[in-house]
Amino acid sequence: MLDLGNERVLTEHDWHALESRTQLPASVRDCWLRYGQDGVMASCQRRYARQPLHKYAILLADGVQHACYAKDISRLGIGFFAPLNLLPKAIVQLWLPHGQIMQLRITRCRRLDANCYEIGTVFYCESEKRPKSR
Repeated sequence: MLDLGNERVLTEHDWHALESRTQLPASVRDCWLRYGQDGVMASCQRRYARQPLHKYAILLADGVQHACYAKDISRLGIGFFAPLNLLPKAIVQLWLPHGQIMQLRITRCRRLDANCYEIGTVFYCESEKRPKSR
């Protein structure tokens, strides 16, 4: 088992060593090959535009690691493809190739194929656990 606490740089070897792996549908793979690292769309209506990320990543959810693909990133969060269904409000960690380990809160999950779910997240910080006001 890989230990996220000791390693800093994620390698393809680490990613391929995992059994639980995202299998992208052909339509998504074709889109990635066609548009690659194109920038933000000019007609984007979002509050914070998303930049393509298109990197392999390792997801740590409930103590289990899964090979994933990062999709995009914005000022608020990261979108990625995972091999499992994640419930909204779950807290997970995503390890990216440059060594950054992000703590994220799931906001949405949509099934694309048997082993591929499109996940939307926001960055999460422990200080967000505030007591509810009365």
